[in-house]
Amino acid sequence: MADQGNEDTEAVLKEKMEQVRAQEGQDMEMRFDEAPFAPKFQEWIDTFERDVALYIDIAKDEASPAPLRRLIAGGLMYIIRQFDLIPDYLKPVGLLDDAIVLRITADLGAEHTAELDPKFMKQMFKLANDAELIKEFLGEGYRDLENYVRRQPDDAVHGITGDSVVEHAAVRDDLLAQVTEELKTFEADAIEDGAKVERQLRSYIHTKLDGK
Repeated sequence: MADQGNEDTEAVLKEKMEQVRAQEGQDMEMRFDEAPFAPKFQEWIDTFERDVALYIDIAKDEASPAPLRRLIAGGLMYIIRQFDLIPDYLKPVGLLDDAIVLRITADLGAEHTAELDPKFMKQMFKLANDAELIKEFLGEGYRDLENYVRRQPDDAVHGITGDSVVEHAAVRDDLLAQVTEELKTFEADAIEDGAKVERQLRSYIHTKLDGK
């Protein structure tokens, strides 16, 4: 009789576990459906170091078009900016705004991308194309963010501006050294709750840009 009782208990436990697993599967599917942008955002986090390295290489290449290098400098300045749109300690959204700025910067400079060394072109065009997803994600708020990114080269960081980076190798090297130092603390955080990350990202960007 005791054995029968144990078997009944195990059967009930097994059934409960199956129900929990089924519910987890439904929850995961629901979160995915509610967060269509999160998988792409995770890719941007995973490739962040590579994307910054590309910007560094273009900034170093004096054969790159000056208008594009100026924009690139603004994108790199944003990475070391103490007060950006989303504080870096708020993970992972604190990194996603940096990744978004890199992509909008690439889109703003797309007319000059064909003038780059061919080894830079493919990745730059890809970053620029990603801006379409940001437009879809932010809707009408995208224009405000685009204008904000456009102003980055003029908004000095530690006395550095986009023009000074283009015109003075020593200033450029100072900026690149600061960016390289900043990357030493980089961690590719995983997006565990896509819907939450999308809500936070939209909220911060819209709130911070309101009135700017």
